Amino acid sequence: MAWAVLWVCVVAALTHGLPLDNSPSPRAFAQPVTSQSARSFAVGFSFWPPEPEVEPVECAAANTLLPRGTCFKSDDCIKLGGVASGKCTSGGVCCVVPVLCGGVARHNNTWFVNKDFPKATTDPASCTITIRRANAKVVQARLELEVLDLGTPRRGRCREDSFLATRASVSQPLTPTLCGNNSRQHIYVDLLPGEVEVQVKLDNSHLLPRQGLPQRQWKVLITQHPQEEAAPHGCLQYYRQDASTVHSLNYDSGLDFADHLNYDVCFTRLSK
Repeated sequence: MAWAVLWVCVVAALTHGLPLDNSPSPRAFAQPVTSQSARSFAVGFSFWPPEPEVEPVECAAANTLLPRGTCFKSDDCIKLGGVASGKCTSGGVCCVVPVLCGGVARHNNTWFVNKDFPKATTDPASCTITIRRANAKVVQARLELEVLDLGTPRRGRCREDSFLATRASVSQPLTPTLCGNNSRQHIYVDLLPGEVEVQVKLDNSHLLPRQGLPQRQWKVLITQHPQEEAAPHGCLQYYRQDASTVHSLNYDSGLDFADHLNYDVCFTRLSK
């Protein structure tokens, strides 16, 4: 009987007060994670054995807002700044890692999202994140622009808002300056010889007092790739499918079209 009472007390303690996050950050919609260390008594005794090692493979997250993650142990997911969104069939949790302005994307399958996500932001403050290699084998990052909706070009130029990738050791930007609607596009950036900064600059100074604040949104999936998965050198975009529909960057920006674009779009060679 004593063991039965003890078991009920332990279960009640674990299920009460789970770390639900009601903040406006991307973590608000994810499933809570209870770490392995939280499942033990203060004296260090635990009913649960240590979690087995988990291979960090890509997984489909349970939520639909940020639907891709990486399998990790629950404790490791917390240490990475991620949140659990479902379980992996091979063990562990599907860990979704968001990064906000000022953050560092140092893991594969990291989501760069705007302030106030999943809502649009009206904050005119500029925003920068840094992309660092997850390991020594990584040579390139792919930025999947699932949503990138900024102010439109005016007279062919991005005069207010802009999206740009740069490297401190290189004078020229790694990408063209983007603005307007570039959702469902992608770009590649080399991560050698050093880290890359992705800058989103927002400017409301051109607005009249009676004009409402524009709403901007971005949701960018950052994946990291070794040499055997990389796009050919010099290719800003790379299509591997047998059939693809290609639009110029800034194509969906409305009536005004950016006219200063000069970049290479590459296609994989089809097998005979």
